[in-house]
Amino acid sequence: MGYSLRYICSRILVVTIIMEVIFMFIHLTILEGRDKQKPFQTVRNRPRHTKLIPYILPSNGSTFNRPIHEHDEGHGVSDRSLLLDSGSTSNRTKLYGPLVLHNKHVDSFVRGNASVEFEPSSKESGERWTCRQISKIEIIDDLGRGTTKQAFLGQYNGTDVCVKMVTSSVTDVRTCLRKQSLSAGQCFLLANYKLMKEIGLILQLKHHSIIKMIGYCIRSEANTKNTKDHGVVMATEIGVKVTPYRIQKMQWSQRLQAVVDLASLFHYMHASPLGSLRIGDFKQSQFVFVNGRIKLSDLDDVTNEERVCRKDRDCNILAEPARVPCLSGVCSGINSKANLLLGAVELIQPLLAGAPSPVRNATERLLDDLNYKRLSSAQFMYDIKRIVEIWLGSNV
Repeated sequence: MGYSLRYICSRILVVTIIMEVIFMFIHLTILEGRDKQKPFQTVRNRPRHTKLIPYILPSNGSTFNRPIHEHDEGHGVSDRSLLLDSGSTSNRTKLYGPLVLHNKHVDSFVRGNASVEFEPSSKESGERWTCRQISKIEIIDDLGRGTTKQAFLGQYNGTDVCVKMVTSSVTDVRTCLRKQSLSAGQCFLLANYKLMKEIGLILQLKHHSIIKMIGYCIRSEANTKNTKDHGVVMATEIGVKVTPYRIQKMQWSQRLQAVVDLASLFHYMHASPLGSLRIGDFKQSQFVFVNGRIKLSDLDDVTNEERVCRKDRDCNILAEPARVPCLSGVCSGINSKANLLLGAVELIQPLLAGAPSPVRNATERLLDDLNYKRLSSAQFMYDIKRIVEIWLGSNV
C-alpha cells in the first residue's frame, strides 16, 4: 500500500529533527568537556564578596571597571545606593559590582523594601543536576504556560526551582494536534526540540542576565508531566515575572540598575559566541526578576538568523526602516537593532519613566535615540553609563 506525500514529508521532517538534536548534544558534550579542563579563573587579592561591573566604550570596544559604593542602613534601598561615599564605619562599606536587590518574597520586592547587597561574580558552582536529581523534584504549583512549554514551581531538598517541560496544554502542541497532519508523538517531538534548543543555548551563553539553568534531563519521548519519567525536563532558578506594576513600584536605583543590566545583555547578544542574536518574540513576560536582578528567562525563540533582503529598504523593524544595510543578501546588524528597539518599547522606556530631574534630559535623549534606531549596543552602554555618572554626581 502506497504512502501519501504528506505522510512521507512528515516522516522526513521528524527524522531530520532527531538527527539535528543528536548532533547538537554531541557538540555540547564536547564543549562541556573542554570547559571542565579549564576551571573558572578568579581574580586574586579581591574581597570574596565583591565583583566588577563592566562598561564597554564604543570607540574601541575596550572595557573598564569602576568601583561602586553601597550605603545600607538596613532599612531598604537608598535612592542613591548605587554609589555613595564610603566611610570607615561598619554601615558604609566599599564594594565592587552591580546593585543586587534581594526579594525572597514578591510583596517585599513590590513595596521596595527588599534588602540590598552586593554578591560575588556568579559562576557555575558544582555540577549541573542530571536526571537523578531532576527525578526527585516535587512539583508544588503551576506557574503558567506559554507557546512551547509549561512552567511549574518545584522543590528539591527544600530549594525552590522552576521546572519547565512540554505538556499538552502549550500552544504549539495544541495547534499541531488540531491540524491532524501529525500524530501526538510527532507534535510533542517538535515542541521538545524547541525546549532542547533552549537548553543548548543556555549551555553555550554565559551572562549574568540570562537565567541560570540548574540542570536538565533528556531521557525519552514520554510526556507524563511527572519529573520521574517525563522525557525532557529543564530546571532553572526561580524568579518573578516582569510586569508594569512591578516596574512602577520599583525605586529609581532599582530601575536604573535593570537598564544597566539590559544594556550589558544586549551588547553580549550582539557579539555572542553564536553570532549576533535576536530575541524573536520580545515581550516583558520573557523576563523575570531574580533577587532583584532582571534576567532573560525564555530563550526558545532566540535566533542568530538575520533577515534576508535584496535592498536596504527590505530591512525594517515594526514596519519602519532599521537603518542597517543589506549586505550579501541579509540585513547586516538588524538583530542587534531589533533588540534595542523592542527592548526600549517593552522595558527600557517603562524603567526610565519618571527619571529624577538631573538626568531627565539625558534619559529623554537616550529614549529618542533608541526609538529612532541611532544607537549601537556599545553606544547604548556608554550613554547609560553617562546617565549613571550624572545621577551619582547630583545632590538628589
